[in-house]
Amino acid sequence: MNRRPGARPAERGSVTVETALVLPVVVLFVLILLATALAGSQQLAVTEGARAAARSLAIGESLAEARATAARVCTCDTQIAAEGGTWVRVTVTSTSPTVSWIPGFNVAATITVPAEAGTP
Repeated sequence: MNRRPGARPAERGSVTVETALVLPVVVLFVLILLATALAGSQQLAVTEGARAAARSLAIGESLAEARATAARVCTCDTQIAAEGGTWVRVTVTSTSPTVSWIPGFNVAATITVPAEAGTP
C-alpha cells in the first residue's frame, strides 16, 4: 500500500476534503475584498466629480457645464441643485457598471460650497 509515513488509514483523503470545504470560503472572501475595493474606488471618483461640479457652479458656470465637468471626472449621473444663490449643492450618483451589480449598493456624494462673490 502507498501511504505517507505515519499516516493512519482514517486520515487518507482528509486534505482533499479540507480543501473542498475551505476553498469556497477563500474565494468568497476574495470576491468580497474585490467588490469593496471597486466600491471604494468608485466612491472616490464620484466625490471628485461632485467636488468639480460644485466648484464649477460656485464660480458661475451653467448647470450644463457643471454636469459636463462631473462627467469628465467620473462615470456618473449628476443631479445638481443651486440653493438660494449663496450656496451650491451638488449630488452625484454613480451609474458605473463596476458597482451596479452589487445589490442594494448605491454610490453617491453630495458637496455643498458657498458661491463666490460676484457670480450670477
